[in-house]
Amino acid sequence: MFARHLFAWLFLSFNLSLTLADTFEFEGPDSAPIYVIEGDMKESGSISMMGGDWFYENDMQASMEVVSGSITCSGKTSTYGSFTANGVNVLAGMEFNIAAKGVVKQAGNSLRWSGSAAMSGPLVLKTGVGYPETWRTTGIWTYRNMLLDSLTGEQVGLMSYKATAVNAYGRKFPLVQTPKMTRIPRPTIYSSESDWREVAGVWSAEVRADVYPSGKIVGHGDLIVGPSSDPFSVVNQSIKGSLNRRTGVVGINGTGSSKATSKVRVTLNYLDSTGDTILGKSSINAYGQTRKF
Repeated sequence: MFARHLFAWLFLSFNLSLTLADTFEFEGPDSAPIYVIEGDMKESGSISMMGGDWFYENDMQASMEVVSGSITCSGKTSTYGSFTANGVNVLAGMEFNIAAKGVVKQAGNSLRWSGSAAMSGPLVLKTGVGYPETWRTTGIWTYRNMLLDSLTGEQVGLMSYKATAVNAYGRKFPLVQTPKMTRIPRPTIYSSESDWREVAGVWSAEVRADVYPSGKIVGHGDLIVGPSSDPFSVVNQSIKGSLNRRTGVVGINGTGSSKATSKVRVTLNYLDSTGDTILGKSSINAYGQTRKF
């Protein structure tokens, strides 16, 4: 569910010309978006699962790593509802701290994500006319290939968990589920407050490069994701390439200059005379995503 409000678009289109010892900036096509997730979200709503209705309040923070695209979330969730176990109706309430990490990928018109979440906090259960009993709960919930349909809001994928609940008397109760195909329906949202750093398509880079008489191009620059005044990330790039004087085609490869960012890359192939990119010959790799254009 955390993916609903989380996506910021990064649109790339290039308008370039390169001369000796030139400095230039590039920006450009809508066909090569890079999704970035970063911000805060408070949300309340309800969802029908496990034969009952559940009401929740989430207060979460999320950030995204520029190379792998892994998403780190942390925060709190409060959930109250009911379910049926062995024919007995059970009232339940949970207030958990959450630390989660996962990766989101585009899958056609949907999103596919995998990850795990460490949760801890009190679980309160009440059955029949008995008194509520509090269980201190800790565990790991794992999600694999969860497919989030952007049109219906439904999620389907493999979910498993392994947790332990301990009551006030020291009695332990294991909570275990092996990977099981699970359907999570679209929630009904009551309120939502988000402070996501949406960049509305902002991506830029400043490149400083020399063109040698042989056509060799060497330089460096900065890949800036987000507005320059408050970017998501700034990745220093080593620039290498060549100008084919016979065809007039310029080829440039920008690679993260450190070992940690070496997989953040931009490849450009364009006509020196017009600056138009050659269709299908350019690409960008960032935030665990690859786009060709």
